[in-house]
Amino acid sequence: MTHTLVLDRSYGLDDLFALTLNRYPLARKKKKTIRVSDTTSLVWNPSANEATIEVPMHRDGGPSEIPDGFGFDTAFPNGVPAGEEREILEFALNAVRRLGGKVVTDTGHELAPHQFMQPSLHVIAAYELAPKDLLEIVQKIVKESELVGEPEGFPYMISAPIFAHADLVVEATTLEEDIPAIEHVEWVKEGAALYTVAYRPDDPSSLVAENPEKPQIREWREAYLGCSAVARAIWDETGGFVLDYENFLVNPNELF
Repeated sequence: MTHTLVLDRSYGLDDLFALTLNRYPLARKKKKTIRVSDTTSLVWNPSANEATIEVPMHRDGGPSEIPDGFGFDTAFPNGVPAGEEREILEFALNAVRRLGGKVVTDTGHELAPHQFMQPSLHVIAAYELAPKDLLEIVQKIVKESELVGEPEGFPYMISAPIFAHADLVVEATTLEEDIPAIEHVEWVKEGAALYTVAYRPDDPSSLVAENPEKPQIREWREAYLGCSAVARAIWDETGGFVLDYENFLVNPNELF
């Protein structure tokens, strides 16, 4: 089964491979092919600036009752992708979200998630900030920020209203999951702090949309600017890594 990942002309195979390693650390590039696994490959066509996604087809029944935000229900009316096919398609959608472009499915449907959809960011650091210290950092960006409850240490949360219907939330916890992009780093293996800077609207379904209206895009952008400023301020204090919502590495110097 083949789908097509079309990249913005500003980027190419090396950029795609760098993102691939974030999700698939064992991926290998040989000439114009990125081998993700024994059964999944991205075959690069330089003249079209696109990669053919070669993966076994695996479809799971009919469309879901709940829209997924990616547009899979529309693109695959006879059964949405599952298993390895779903995984590589979600990777491809995140690649075009980060680099620009679109995914063209085998059914001919074009999927192009907006770059500011899901504006939350993660900061992975080697040490824990005390609640009052993190609050001081966040209040420099959003003065109305306040601690939730009366925490003495990890875990804890800071909340700040940024819209009438949405908050910017910073959750300070201990990193529990393995993140492929950084799992090889020794201090991460030994234990790290996770600061999640999240945009929390009253209606969580507004975080994703296949065809967002202009007001929604403006809100996502403003939310990303807020999350970006806070994440950068935390990183300036702690160092470490910044990742996006889907755990792809972000260059802190490119944050707004």
